[in-house]
Amino acid sequence: MGCTMSHAELSLRYEGAAVDSGVMDVRDLAPALLAVGNLIEATHRVVHGENTSAKVQVRAVGKGSFYIGFDVSVAFLQGVRDLMAGPDGTSAANIINILVGSGVVGGGALKLIKWLKGRRPSAIQRKAPGRVVVEIDGASIEVDEVVARVAIDVSVRLALSRVVAEPLSKDGIDSVTLGSTLDPERIEKADGYSFLELPDREAGAYEYRYRAPFSIVSLSFKSGNKWRLNDGRATLNVTVLDESYLQRIDNNEVSFAKSDILICDVRVDVREDSSGLKSEYFIERVLEHRPPSKQMSLFERGGVDPTSESET
Repeated sequence: MGCTMSHAELSLRYEGAAVDSGVMDVRDLAPALLAVGNLIEATHRVVHGENTSAKVQVRAVGKGSFYIGFDVSVAFLQGVRDLMAGPDGTSAANIINILVGSGVVGGGALKLIKWLKGRRPSAIQRKAPGRVVVEIDGASIEVDEVVARVAIDVSVRLALSRVVAEPLSKDGIDSVTLGSTLDPERIEKADGYSFLELPDREAGAYEYRYRAPFSIVSLSFKSGNKWRLNDGRATLNVTVLDESYLQRIDNNEVSFAKSDILICDVRVDVREDSSGLKSEYFIERVLEHRPPSKQMSLFERGGVDPTSESET
């Protein structure tokens, strides 16, 4: 039995000060490019099962911001059709449509993921043939069943965390646009956390990650004590988990001043209780420590005794 092919175009655009010149750090780009292929393959498996194969090839690189074109091709045995995604001749386009919602009632998987805001659905109820109602925290939305299946698929979400969430966590990248060249889905920085992998956590507990600069308010080097850092909006009590950075401090390889800036990867655990939401901040990695040009000891007058406990 012979094979037939279908093709569709996919675009990926990163925008922001860090990429306005059309240049992007290869350490950021390479994982994203690989993840685009994984994203299409994972979506394809959800939609078509194992009877077909999908392939993604880079087509072109555009100017300004950072734009990449892809050719998505799907090969399958002659006569095989997917009951949800339509005839074989349009299967490549259907994969993209299911992701971004072009021609899909209720929107595509990316819109549903943004609506979920990083949370797992509390229920998915079948509404009609091919349609489901996704419920969470008393709210609901009706979408195509295949859209819901793609949005909560583990492999799809892992790929999207590499293509969307991780780039948006970096300074200088403000938005990601993904989808068909005519009708793509734009994802702003504020929505980046929604595209992390779905949390495997108890009800009422959520987790998200981001990268940000902090100025030092006060430090404590006693085990279990928290640092007080300011993110430009508020002072936060933060637990430092970066063992290699803490070891450098123990070895007297790091000195501090009040005007120092720490660039950090942060994890936030949010829990619900009877009094509302409570957030706990963890620094998983200190990426950069920027001292001022003229050092002033943090422990001089007005500073902090390194042996004292900070507020928790």
